[in-house]
Amino acid sequence: MSYPRAEYLFKTASAKLGPHRQSWTLHQLRHSALQHLAQAGRFAPELQAKSRHQHLASLGR
Repeated sequence: MSYPRAEYLFKTASAKLGPHRQSWTLHQLRHSALQHLAQAGRFAPELQAKSRHQHLASLGR
């Protein structure tokens, strides 16, 4: 499945779930996952490796 197709399907599905019918992007989903891992106590280098960001500053929202 291509990235554009996956994003389209995710946006369509998430719009039905959101309280204001706003869809989410795959980028938002990835950052949300990183945020949950950080809240669970994972360290920045691990998050950086998982996200494939080259700089730690890129991890912030």
